[in-house]
Amino acid sequence: MHHPLADIPTEHRIAVVRGFLDIFRAAYVYTDGDLELALIIAAIRLGVLEERPMDISAISVITGIPRSTVQRKIKDERIPEALQILHDGRRVLPVIPIVSTGWAHLARDVMQTFIRVAKQLGLR
Repeated sequence: MHHPLADIPTEHRIAVVRGFLDIFRAAYVYTDGDLELALIIAAIRLGVLEERPMDISAISVITGIPRSTVQRKIKDERIPEALQILHDGRRVLPVIPIVSTGWAHLARDVMQTFIRVAKQLGLR
């Protein structure tokens, strides 16, 4: 049986794993160890950037985090972002219209990691 990674050069696999670790470490540090919170903030920001804020259910689906956990986490006062709650009928839409300096630094670090890994993979 053919292994799915057999055709991928070892140096490419190493570059991807190092990039993965760099991104997780940055998110871990930014959220003081709460990677679920990092995923939730990223999903909320994605909704804002796409101009389609996500409700709790959509955040749960895109992150894989249970709805009840998303609900609890967005009420957590440790959220380092300026979270606003919009209501659209019965839907609750958490939004982060303006990111903190810390999130901007995290986003920059993540983008630089993607660019570095893409170069290591020979992508442009």
